[in-house]
Amino acid sequence: MQSFEKLCAGVAVAAVFGIAPSLAQHNTITMADGAISLSGAIGVVGIEGREVVYAGTGSTDVLSLLIWQSVAPMLTTGLDVSLPEGWTIAAKAQVALSGNSYMEDYDWFGSFFVNYDFDNWTHRSQHPDTNLDWFFNGSIALGHDFAIDENVTVNLHGGFKYTDVQWAAYGGSYVYSFTGFRADTGNFPDGAPAITYRQQFPAVFLGMDTEIVRDQWTFGLGAQGGVTFNASGADHHWMRVPPLLFIDNLGMAPIVSLSASAEYQVAEQVNLFIAGSVEKVFLGRGDTEMYDNDTGVLLGTYPDSAGAELISASLSAGVKGTF
Repeated sequence: MQSFEKLCAGVAVAAVFGIAPSLAQHNTITMADGAISLSGAIGVVGIEGREVVYAGTGSTDVLSLLIWQSVAPMLTTGLDVSLPEGWTIAAKAQVALSGNSYMEDYDWFGSFFVNYDFDNWTHRSQHPDTNLDWFFNGSIALGHDFAIDENVTVNLHGGFKYTDVQWAAYGGSYVYSFTGFRADTGNFPDGAPAITYRQQFPAVFLGMDTEIVRDQWTFGLGAQGGVTFNASGADHHWMRVPPLLFIDNLGMAPIVSLSASAEYQVAEQVNLFIAGSVEKVFLGRGDTEMYDNDTGVLLGTYPDSAGAELISASLSAGVKGTF
């Protein structure tokens, strides 16, 4: 199993070689009322999503754990508007796809079950042929600038954001425990659809950005915290007979993001920037509905059996123009 720390290292290596990273913070400190700032960046993002199946209501015992990981190129666009009396509007959209992805699926059940310790899993499949179908992270916020002094401004804001990610795993290898503990091994056909998994996280948030101007440089630090709502997961198990669709209706979960940026003014209305961020959607739990994917017939419901979480880390480089 690859660690998220290795994914982040991959992001850093990609940045060093100029595959410029992807979350841009936008300076509005020196913008006049009514000014508009547009930015674009190219970068790289590391993503890890986890899908959890619990033993039952209130239980912390895990029956199944799927770990999805990607390092992918990313495009970012941003729009900032400075309004009268210090008010601001900021919108941002990030899109990533393809890249290098991987998935592992662990289970704890059956005749040779030992206990729920991670190292005692009974079934495991590994899927190097995994694709990031898409990753989208967008937000819009209304804020207000507060000038601390002539060089430092704090922006307090709140808004809405939406994160949507989907992976698809194909082929792979397996170790199962049907005839003995980890006694059954083999490979799935290359290119055969195995599992498709999608996470959707609408959220509301509050945040604070601090920007410090030093001559032609502007440095930014940001933090946001919020909560998801109406979040969901969708898992298609294509190799089951019949193929199964699991819909997870997730409860609220905390979401936190941290960011840092540096901008350099190269012309009166043009800045170059680099930036990085980490965002975490904490584990949310909910109910699962299981469907026959071919017919759409509901086969069962499982209260409080599902869990999901997501973490991403990105770096970026780009250009911003103010009008």
